[in-house]
Amino acid sequence: MRDSECLIINYSAEYLFPVLDIRFLINEDSENIFLRDGVHTTDAGAKVYAEKIYDFLNSMQNNDLQCSNKIDSINFKINKIEREF
Repeated sequence: MRDSECLIINYSAEYLFPVLDIRFLINEDSENIFLRDGVHTTDAGAKVYAEKIYDFLNSMQNNDLQCSNKIDSINFKINKIEREF
């Protein structure tokens, strides 16, 4: 793992923000199919990356909604308790 990759992974863990690690989407067997020069994607590679990014962003939106619902529920309970006192 390169130093820059290590820094990003460690930083994201420390500050609890999600990271989509796409390094493992392509292995040696599929590299020629998905990458045209070892870095830039072919059309097939772009499709794989786009699908993974789309799924990742949708999962973040679903997590945000779940967190938002939990926060709303907690705030409702706090407001209810405050009114009782």
